[in-house]
Amino acid sequence: MASASPDYFGELTSPGNLKNPRMLSRLALGALAAVGLHYGLFIHGEWHLHSPVIFILHVFAFVSYVAFLYVNEKRGIEPSFLEAVLVFSAYLTTLLSSIAIYRFYFHRLSRAGFPGPRLARITKIWHAWACRDSKSFLVLHELTRKYGDFVRTGEEATTIFGSPGRRRVLFELISLR
Repeated sequence: MASASPDYFGELTSPGNLKNPRMLSRLALGALAAVGLHYGLFIHGEWHLHSPVIFILHVFAFVSYVAFLYVNEKRGIEPSFLEAVLVFSAYLTTLLSSIAIYRFYFHRLSRAGFPGPRLARITKIWHAWACRDSKSFLVLHELTRKYGDFVRTGEEATTIFGSPGRRRVLFELISLR
């Protein structure tokens, strides 16, 4: 079993190795798996409710990939780990980019044109940051003043301000779909 050289990460990420067809195919498979998982699974349903399980499955997949490289390619643990880090980096970058692009441009709330902060199309973290001093009502009041009675406040959330009559009309319109 070959042990890792002191500068194995430099060798692994060198332009010569990144042009290696095997390494390129593994990076491409990681990226393809991310897009496939996003459009085949994560786009349907409320997966944020299962975050701990999804995290554990990703850790298991990472460890399994390291073990696969270690056993099947007869390399040391360090080179196997570093290659797995590269492949999972490609996977996670592609997955998060795919989710962000979908939410920003193609999500039904984006296509419907609900106004709101641009970051709200992608995540609700902006709202948590804006309300860090426990004054959510002031943030929402400012959003109403800036964007009107219908404001997109999250990737799958629209907040409705104004009279109950407007809400009833909106819910009737939604039920007609």
